[in-house]
Amino acid sequence: MRTIIVPLDGSQVAEGALSPARSLAEVTQATLVLVQGIRFDVTSRQAEIDGHAVLSEAQQYLQTVCRRLQGDGITARSEVLPGSPEQAILFAAHVHHADLIVMTTRGRSALRHALVGSVAEAVLRHGECPVLIAHSGNGPATEGRITERILVPLDGSSLSEAALAYVASEQLAAEGRVTLLRVIEQPTLYGATLVTAQASAEFFASMDEQTAKERQEAEEYLSALGERYLRGMAWDKEVIVGYPSADIVRYATQVHAGLIVMATEGRHGFERLLYGSVAGRVLRHAPMPVLVVHDVNAR
Repeated sequence: MRTIIVPLDGSQVAEGALSPARSLAEVTQATLVLVQGIRFDVTSRQAEIDGHAVLSEAQQYLQTVCRRLQGDGITARSEVLPGSPEQAILFAAHVHHADLIVMTTRGRSALRHALVGSVAEAVLRHGECPVLIAHSGNGPATEGRITERILVPLDGSSLSEAALAYVASEQLAAEGRVTLLRVIEQPTLYGATLVTAQASAEFFASMDEQTAKERQEAEEYLSALGERYLRGMAWDKEVIVGYPSADIVRYATQVHAGLIVMATEGRHGFERLLYGSVAGRVLRHAPMPVLVVHDVNAR
């Protein structure tokens, strides 16, 4: 990881991205590129004067933040670009061949509305690189680096494994630990006909046997992936029987994970991400940052 784009607009909400961004920069030695988009109006002389004033203010603000980061040993630079915020972010990410974009939303409850028709939506929908979403002002701040405990939920698909491959290739857990999590769907009684006590006992015994088999297979699956991708790194595994999206968030909170990493079906998987997938529900409800990897090979 060499370049991380961090969009800022002078607000405390946007500055919520600085903490996870610098945490990643400390681990990967990446450069932080602070970006702000300014809509420049030249329809009149006064509008042009006002625009220059806004431009100057934005430059001074970003330079101040840069100096603060540099004083802490972080490599950082700033760019004020013409255009809307989303245009500036996507342009900067493209020009700098960015490895990651780190940005914030205004808390979990507002995430659905913050994404739809927003800057975050445009970046998630059209960005060419992974995007880390942090929920500003939502719950206690994560102590230490967000990479001290990384949670990677896996469901047996090559899509979910793309997230693990990303964590491994970018060495995000070089100084931390990765937890591989598999949530087995909770068995249901849908369609079952339980006429007698004996039938009920046989049914539940069968369910327990099936769950035990799935748990064993999940344990073996996670072990194989850990040995394949995380050799030389600290990692562990956990298998839970429950409900994927809810239990991923619950478990991440329970173990104080600093970061959840999940994958979507390339740039064209945005609608499913937001409206139907487990990743989308985790993105909306997790109190810690969620890093979304675009798997361009997924269909």
